[in-house]
Amino acid sequence: PTLEVDGAVLESVALDADTLQAADCVVIATDHKSYDWAWVAAQARLLVDTRNATAGLDTAARVVKL
Repeated sequence: PTLEVDGAVLESVALDADTLQAADCVVIATDHKSYDWAWVAAQARLLVDTRNATAGLDTAARVVKL
C-alpha cells in the first residue's frame, strides 16, 4: 500500500472510475491479464500503453502505444 523512495512516500490508490477519470495520464507498465484494459481505456483521459495491452481494442486517439 505504501512505498518510500528518497524520502517521498508513495501510496497506492483504488483502480476505479473516479481515480482513472481524475488522472491526467494513465500508464500501462505491466500487462496483467486480470485487468479489463478496455474498461481502463474507456475511463482514462489519456492512456500510454507500453505493453500493447490494448491490442485489438477499438480505442480512441487518446491511447498512445509505445
